Amino acid sequence: MSSGSSITTAGQASSTLPRVLCVGEVMVELSPSDSVLQPQPNAEPRYQLAYAGDTFNTAIHLARLGIPTGYLTELGTDRFSEGILALGRSEGLVMTGCVTTEGSMPGLYLIENDAAGERQFHYWRGQSAARNLFSGDEKCRHACALLSQWDAVYLSGITLAVMAQGNEPGFWRFIDVLRQQRKTLIFDPNFRPRLWPDEDLARAIYRRLLSQCDVLLPTLDDEAQLWGFDDPEALVSFYRAFGVAEVAMKCPGAHAMAWAGGEPVAAHSDYRGQVVDTTGAGDAFNGGYLAARLAGQSLIDALAAAHRVAATVVAVHGAIPAIETEAVTGARY
Repeated sequence: MSSGSSITTAGQASSTLPRVLCVGEVMVELSPSDSVLQPQPNAEPRYQLAYAGDTFNTAIHLARLGIPTGYLTELGTDRFSEGILALGRSEGLVMTGCVTTEGSMPGLYLIENDAAGERQFHYWRGQSAARNLFSGDEKCRHACALLSQWDAVYLSGITLAVMAQGNEPGFWRFIDVLRQQRKTLIFDPNFRPRLWPDEDLARAIYRRLLSQCDVLLPTLDDEAQLWGFDDPEALVSFYRAFGVAEVAMKCPGAHAMAWAGGEPVAAHSDYRGQVVDTTGAGDAFNGGYLAARLAGQSLIDALAAAHRVAATVVAVHGAIPAIETEAVTGARY
């Protein structure tokens, strides 16, 4: 079972803010430029290049909000991998633990949006370097050695799908060491069916990790696919059986609820601007919520912060907004 620790207990012995290590995959992102959104007759489509990934996006939001944050992944030695490392460093992330492997490269995805801002993704990630982060004893020892520097670890269902399948011994050794060192384990289930050969395997791996988790950041629609629950309170009860201490759930209609042992609290987003692109909105929500809770704020204040940060993302194209988003859109950190 998990330790049952609330997120606010991470780094409790220190007066400094808890330090968070985010683990996952960073990909090359191609998102529509203005010429794609408003195409000219006979014009070739144009896309802008960026770098993103669910846990990487959240890591950047955490760092922008003042939380000491590191990132762990595997990359190549190509210019795109170098661009990912440079972006992370420019955002204040500690990237020194990342593994780089000659001949490997990050994966790629392309975004298309409909008129309502909803997105469709096209992926090329089968040979992504991140798939090998926990392969072999040396890499596993490297990952485990990093844990002493951090108070909490954040990962997602995509981390599970990409890094646990095929590398189970190394991944689970990492989780075992994390628990032995009494680090807080934070997990966004972020279930993506296309990343799993079948749902039974996904459920088995998820159950194993859930029994080790302290804090969950699920999305109700994803959980309905994986577990069949469409009622938030029933889902919280399901998670409580695993020993999870805190849940912050993203629900349809820009609604969210949080629970940490007492009565659940709920909040809607007050953003009324245009929804341009929902890519990365859940990751931004997670970053806002976690930063607030790690700073000791209440559940309701953390939900408000989460909605605020998510608004900076849905107002623009791409998963990671520029710092100047507030001046352009009215959305703000």
